[in-house]
Amino acid sequence: MAEPPFYQSNVFWAGIIISAVLSIPTAVLGNYAYYRILAYLESRKIVTQEKSKKRAFAFKAVIDEIRAGKRDKYVYVFRLYFAALFFTLASILFCCAGGVIIALVPTADRFTLGTLRPTATCLIFLLFALFGELIGSRMLVRVKRLIRALDDYESYAAEFKKRWEP
Repeated sequence: MAEPPFYQSNVFWAGIIISAVLSIPTAVLGNYAYYRILAYLESRKIVTQEKSKKRAFAFKAVIDEIRAGKRDKYVYVFRLYFAALFFTLASILFCCAGGVIIALVPTADRFTLGTLRPTATCLIFLLFALFGELIGSRMLVRVKRLIRALDDYESYAAEFKKRWEP
């Protein structure tokens, strides 16, 4: 006997009914909460702008301290480079550890929860590696911005004044 078409099955119509029952209230609630969601996103935008402004003023204070001689430029840059190097080497170590785990674990014929553990461990190591690399690259970007601001302070000060000071 031939199998009936998909639209004649009970599972198909149950899916259609569940989708309709869930989509109509979701659409109504989405329209009802639109202005609340918009207000929340606007408040987050204001908070984000305040945080950015605070970070920009802190960065300018560091540049002013270096230019005034209160802080040593080379020691500060060395600390940033050393931290970036540390996080980069840690990320390389985590990548190597994940590769070693995957290489040493024998393959299994059947899938069980026990065979998933080495893969999950490797994935966690790779996530740690990604996190370390992101922190290291952020530090290198900060060094680049610092050196650019110190080399061409007049244009940096004009850009800072234009963006952050009224």
